[in-house]
Amino acid sequence: MRVIPVFAIAVSLFLSSFTYAQDSVDAVPAASPTPDPTAPLNVSRENRAEAYAKLLEGQRYIWTARKTNSALARRTSTRLAKNALRKAVELNPRLAEAYTALAELSLRGSDLDVEEAISLATIAVKIDPENFGANQYLGRLYTVKSGLGRGRISAEFAAKAISFWKVVGRLDPRNAEAWAFLGEFYRALNDSESRISALRNWLSSADSSDAGFFVTVVRGSEGLTPSLAALPLGEALLEAGKRTEAIAVLSRAVSDNPENLLATDLLGRSLENAETARLKPAIEALQQAVYTNPENVSLIQLLAETHAKAGDLKSASSVIRASLGKLDRRKRAAVLLSLGDIYSEYDQIEEALTTYRAAFVARGLSESTLVGDSDRGFALLVIGKMVQALQRSDRVSDAEKVIEDSKGLFSVDDFVMDREKISLMRTTGRRAEALNLLRSLRQKAPDDYNLLRKEAEILTELGKVDEAAALVVPLIENKSGSEPQSIKYDDFVNRLFIASLYIRADRADEAIFHAEKAFSIANGDQSKQLAALKIASAQRIAGDLGAAEKSLNDILKMTPNNPMALNDLGSLYLRKDTDYSRALDLIERAASIDPRNPVYLNSLGLAHFKLGNLDKAETYLRRSLRYDLSSVTAYERLGDVLLKQGNKVEAQNLWKKALTIAIKGTDVSRIEKKIGL
Repeated sequence: MRVIPVFAIAVSLFLSSFTYAQDSVDAVPAASPTPDPTAPLNVSRENRAEAYAKLLEGQRYIWTARKTNSALARRTSTRLAKNALRKAVELNPRLAEAYTALAELSLRGSDLDVEEAISLATIAVKIDPENFGANQYLGRLYTVKSGLGRGRISAEFAAKAISFWKVVGRLDPRNAEAWAFLGEFYRALNDSESRISALRNWLSSADSSDAGFFVTVVRGSEGLTPSLAALPLGEALLEAGKRTEAIAVLSRAVSDNPENLLATDLLGRSLENAETARLKPAIEALQQAVYTNPENVSLIQLLAETHAKAGDLKSASSVIRASLGKLDRRKRAAVLLSLGDIYSEYDQIEEALTTYRAAFVARGLSESTLVGDSDRGFALLVIGKMVQALQRSDRVSDAEKVIEDSKGLFSVDDFVMDREKISLMRTTGRRAEALNLLRSLRQKAPDDYNLLRKEAEILTELGKVDEAAALVVPLIENKSGSEPQSIKYDDFVNRLFIASLYIRADRADEAIFHAEKAFSIANGDQSKQLAALKIASAQRIAGDLGAAEKSLNDILKMTPNNPMALNDLGSLYLRKDTDYSRALDLIERAASIDPRNPVYLNSLGLAHFKLGNLDKAETYLRRSLRYDLSSVTAYERLGDVLLKQGNKVEAQNLWKKALTIAIKGTDVSRIEKKIGL
């Protein structure tokens, strides 16, 4: 009996007609109807036995080809394997395993043929839908065709790959490769719940020694070891707002691999706004991790911060101080800085200032010596934290003194302390003074783009938004074409910035104009989404809440975990006084992704206030002010909360702070009415 070419077999099974005799297969005229490839076929017992023997022969040759180091022997074994397998499917056209093996061989050597491999594996699945190898090959082949790991993926081929990986996962529930690939596909397709389910299954899978294909496709992957699923699972849970499970998963990940900085960072994010009752397992895991890694600064800092969140400042301090003798000077300075932050966050200002100074000294710095380039960033960080701590405790003159005393640490042509002073003036309502100082700096550094933007922001706060925009528009309209490549002359960045100025000034028409201009020149999905967010904000201030809601939902269809869109949509629902619970869910998801964002914390405070959760509202609003002392709404809302709690005196003080920095007439009149002015 003649040997039928492999591709001819594939075509014949799908496109041609067959008449099946008892012991042979004879082609019928093309006009005959195409048969069902899965229809019963009578094959003699002898042919089935001989076909199975040929299958085993082919598999032996495949095994030999895999093991040999000789190129000639490999080619010979591959050729013999193909011949044996072709004979097997000639004898028994319904031998699924033979088609699966032929599909594998189609991907070997220089004549790699993906389409033939797909055709052959598809035949195997048609014959036997439960054929593990064929489903795995089809999953892999359609994964390649989908473009996964190489940017934008093909939805058509991704859907096919997913369907086959699902079968692999059903046939072998502990198959790490199937669940790992499903997790990657669902991530790319923004299907959060399905991704979480797949990653949970990967985490409970068996270890795999066949990770080569996965590592090749998913760049940066370390393999298919189930423990590697913990970090993406923890991150996915965080993004979905499933904080309790995220803490449990990430605590185990940190305990298992204390040196993994990403695991520590994700655990820190999950703990940021967690309730006290959820902190104990994380503390236990971190204590074990610090014990085995006593010089790991990230772990030490996170353990101390978690003790503080649990209300145990003494243990937080003990963790830091116990570590000092084991660390070099830079690490000592870093952990002392974090202890200062803990004291500052819990309003122990004198302890915070003392600890910040100790961090400065631990770094090897002196208040009477110029700071070197390598220590400049650290020095600025310490000074900024001291200024914020003093400002938060209403010691503005002391904050100014810190700034003045620190000028000697920097060269005369370094204006960094002047910038710090401008920031302090802005956030304490002295914008005219800040503008004068800033303009004097711009005369010394006329090409400084950051100073230009600061001037535009202050002008907007002073009610001069058109003058502010006039500083930026020439960077777009008056270009000669010879400008250097820099952010200063980036039309998209400048259009977006001008839109934000008009949004702050409640000038919706101009904001929409510039945001739409930015959208039209945006390069890539991320830039388009930033412009779309500005458009939604402009629609909101124009009072077109329906259009704003649609714009935000459109963004979330593309990227369901966009924190800015989540927060803005939640805030929109709060403004509409509808569905507070849904609003809270959206904002919590945003805050779980970026837990120290003062805007999201502010929104959380308002959501809890509207839901009647006054204690939580107070907690989030105070936390928001720790990160942003210039928020009029945070001061005002916290005053509203305290008034509801019966603390009228402190409420009045907070409203007065809000009034000091308020810039909009509507805000001023509303707050004055609350104060009774």
